[in-house]
Amino acid sequence: LSFSCFAGPLLASLEDDSFFRGEVLRCEAAGRAAYGLATLSRFPVLEERSMVFEREEKMMSDSQIYMDKEEQPRGALAVLLDLSSEGGQPLWVINTHLSHKFASEEQRRQAKQLLTWVDELRENSMARGPV
Repeated sequence: LSFSCFAGPLLASLEDDSFFRGEVLRCEAAGRAAYGLATLSRFPVLEERSMVFEREEKMMSDSQIYMDKEEQPRGALAVLLDLSSEGGQPLWVINTHLSHKFASEEQRRQAKQLLTWVDELRENSMARGPV
């Protein structure tokens, strides 16, 4: 595929002893790895936007994320694709990864934030294409 976009809300690497303590990520300013969302497309990307979900609780640590014990950084990535080569109009495609805690308050809160963001995206880009 010729075109791609990436939005990484987290720069971190896996702690060496995560096997024994559960999944623990070490936050890094210049992380060796970025965790996030990617969108791959055969169509050119005209525009991209990203957002990070607001967390309900403060992180347990400034330097580590305890993936099994606290909310994980999550977000969404929107890309506006140029479909003119197929005779189409620009189209927004939205990619997200909600909480892994099925039907949880965390997941519902993220879904509400996502819907608000999509509405804002739709309002701010009416002339550019459907969402």
